[in-house]
Amino acid sequence: MSQGIRDRDLLSEEELRDSVEVFLLAQFPQIKMHGGEIDITEASPADEFVSINLEGACSGCGISPQTVQAIKRRLPKEVPEVTTVDVDTGDSDVGPSLDSESSPF
Repeated sequence: MSQGIRDRDLLSEEELRDSVEVFLLAQFPQIKMHGGEIDITEASPADEFVSINLEGACSGCGISPQTVQAIKRRLPKEVPEVTTVDVDTGDSDVGPSLDSESSPF
């Protein structure tokens, strides 16, 4: 695919943020239900990248590592314009990486 065609098909940053937010609110309602907050800190359509901070009750939550891994695994499948996802809970140690077999999500 030529770069010109690819550029023409890119979502705007706002459209990408909206798509990610809709996904997160629909697929991970427990974040807000349990006192957490979602902050999309960066959305780059050209780089197919988003960076998300999970704040509030997510910081220090025992299941934050599973939530982070589930978001990283599921977001690119549901929002095809995203191939790379960075998720931070503000914890310096969010626990071990989880594979798709051990995640409850």
